[in-house]
Amino acid sequence: MPTDTRVFEFADFRIDVGERVLYRGDAPVRLAPKVFDTLLALVSRQGRVVSKDSLMAEIWRDTFVEENNLTHHIFTLRRTLGESKRGTKFIETVPRLGYRFLPDVKVVKAQEPPVELVDRESSTSA
Repeated sequence: MPTDTRVFEFADFRIDVGERVLYRGDAPVRLAPKVFDTLLALVSRQGRVVSKDSLMAEIWRDTFVEENNLTHHIFTLRRTLGESKRGTKFIETVPRLGYRFLPDVKVVKAQEPPVELVDRESSTSA
């Protein structure tokens, strides 16, 4: 099964999708799995409003949860990213619609795993 090799970069953060790790600089930042999923859903749609219903359906597939679960994850992400009322803003609440991830996001393809080369002569003479 192929691993998602996308890496997203924004501000001083990097998300390695395949490894499911958020980094601030070179230091990993611990996120609960559903909080990570919430961040990934927003970052991958940078600049677009993502509805609450869409986020909840994507993050909690086949599970019924209340909207306050999503609200709590957004609060956790804002705190983790260092968002403040007077400073940097990462996640915008769009009243009655959903959320928008504001910073510019750069998509970087992670390095592909090395391909093992096979010597044709040695493989056919065996």
